Amino acid sequence: TGFTRHASEIAKQQVAEMDRHEAAMEAMMQDAEDGWRVLTNPNRPIGDFFHMIDEAWGIKRKLSPAITDERIDGIYGKIMKAGAIAAKLVGAGGGGFFLVAVEPERREGFLRAFEGRVWFPVRFASEGSRVIFQNDG
Repeated sequence: TGFTRHASEIAKQQVAEMDRHEAAMEAMMQDAEDGWRVLTNPNRPIGDFFHMIDEAWGIKRKLSPAITDERIDGIYGKIMKAGAIAAKLVGAGGGGFFLVAVEPERREGFLRAFEGRVWFPVRFASEGSRVIFQNDG
């Protein structure tokens, strides 16, 4: 996103307000279980998982007003308008990066809309996450 905020303050606020958001927390836990079922079922289209990611971002935004702001919402809106099927802010602090899903046939146009930004392609791997790029300079 190009900016950072203090993750600890956002987390404190979320914890303090957790009782008020019990239904949202339960929905997020159910989404995690449903997401696992989609990812482990070869008969389910991967698009189902990406739509779940987008829905989860919508739920998470309601947990605290510090989760997002006008800049983040603006970036999200531009991402979706450029052709993404899903997007979710990732990284504590509210200023991390967006995980974005774009259909292959829309990728070129999507990347043109964000020319000058850094993009990293991702793929699913059975061994979990790992660093594929590191800038030591």
